[in-house]
Amino acid sequence: MKKNLLIYILTIGLILITQLPMISAADFEIINTDYTVDEARSNENNQYYTIFVTMRNTKNTPFENLTVKILDEYDIPTQTTYSFQPQETKIFTFEDMPFAGGTIHQVTVTYEPENTSRRTSSNTGLTTFNITYNPEKTTDTPFIHPLFTLFTLLFITVILKKKKQK
Repeated sequence: MKKNLLIYILTIGLILITQLPMISAADFEIINTDYTVDEARSNENNQYYTIFVTMRNTKNTPFENLTVKILDEYDIPTQTTYSFQPQETKIFTFEDMPFAGGTIHQVTVTYEPENTSRRTSSNTGLTTFNITYNPEKTTDTPFIHPLFTLFTLLFITVILKKKKQK
């Protein structure tokens, strides 16, 4: 029993130790992804979003020409930062992104050096997240609610009068 426990602990320890270089190797990390919906322009068929991607340079050296883009079918312009200082955090904003109807859209954000010869596994990456939009659909007919309330009050009044007559 103790031998199995020792082998188990050593195996878990070995797995964790081998993962450390992979975890610390990234030059950048995506800290947060968020979005807002432009309610004024959106409807059931088309939704317009502003997407925010917050990234941080995790290294102690500056980096130049990092390109951040969103992969989708609308060919949204990429954004390049020309100076990314050590430990600096930047927010990349993608304005007025249109999506065809539906309530859930999967968005993939990628980042990589602008110069393709500088691309490595530690300075490129991606993340995927879902954005949702649920427009309120107003299908009520005018005056239905007031009429329903009026008939309910009349019904209660009639029942109360019948009880008083008994």
